[in-house]
Amino acid sequence: MQNIIGSSHEHMAFQILLHISDDRDFLCTLQTSKQMRNIASHQRIWKERMELYYPEYRELRLQTGLACKEFYPVASLIFRIAHQKKKNEQMYPIKKLADYIVNVDIDCDLIYQKIRHYGVHKTIFINCLCNKYKSPKVKSEKTFRLIVDFIKLDISFAHEIFSFFKYHNPKILFEIEVLLHTPTSSSGKAISVMNSVLIG
Repeated sequence: MQNIIGSSHEHMAFQILLHISDDRDFLCTLQTSKQMRNIASHQRIWKERMELYYPEYRELRLQTGLACKEFYPVASLIFRIAHQKKKNEQMYPIKKLADYIVNVDIDCDLIYQKIRHYGVHKTIFINCLCNKYKSPKVKSEKTFRLIVDFIKLDISFAHEIFSFFKYHNPKILFEIEVLLHTPTSSSGKAISVMNSVLIG
């Protein structure tokens, strides 16, 4: 791993960043100097913060295939979901998690299997994913298919994908019908991305 700590000042800056336990304070501190931003541009700070604050999500990160820097917001938001005492307090981090994962091509079901243990209902998670995906800024076909793969596990949510079609090639319409293993109904319903994530 590349050694980015080349002087006593850099070492001190690294240690300051490493030991700011609150992620929002950590991200704010990153903006205070070029040196801090340079440290954050490398994987090391994210890897060490993952090991220090979120060791329980190590296996999940490996399953996603993401590097520590890219996975860090996922771990942070899942941690916040897990430690909210009231259901209504969970909604904000759930929405932020959905905002992030539709831009990094993560297996949605993999994430859901983790957060469902904290009382997150599948309907809420799917609604957050779908509301985010309706944004014209999110057009990744890979992400589209990942969401469809997740939704198709429960046919009652199939109608949620209908509004996605305007962002994609119409041929996907026919592919989705095959994925869902269901004929087209008369209504069509059966066929039918660091600071902004953690601070906001």
